[in-house]
Amino acid sequence: MDKEGKKEMEKKTDPHRKLSDILEEINKRGNFRASVFATDEGLVLASNRNPQVSEAKVGAMATLLAESAHRAESEVEMKSFKSLKLAYGNGLIMCRSLEAQGKTFLLAVLTDPPPNDEYGKYYDQLLDWAGDNGRDALVELLTL
Repeated sequence: MDKEGKKEMEKKTDPHRKLSDILEEINKRGNFRASVFATDEGLVLASNRNPQVSEAKVGAMATLLAESAHRAESEVEMKSFKSLKLAYGNGLIMCRSLEAQGKTFLLAVLTDPPPNDEYGKYYDQLLDWAGDNGRDALVELLTL
């Protein structure tokens, strides 16, 4: 392999690693308990969580959100899932739909309820940032 080819390979970041790094960053900035990139079928592509949240729970969260979005589309005749927020007394689950080359992915986070509207807006900005920065890695996963 020539020098150019080696340089190109070194520059290329593993898409799973990139997605994991993005999730780690939003968890840190938003103090999220867990976050996940998944397919719209609920298959986990990357996740990041604090030690109190099990990997199985993160996977279950992605699967349940994917199923809920599909059921709403079919049973309630909703179209083009965009986002979902489920608020509980002790937590908040936020989920976004991300489109990449005709394929739908999910970005979901589990966090404490925001103490005020400003935090809620900040959480939304973090999800926007993660979606924008993760889209290329999701597209790359489609080609693997």
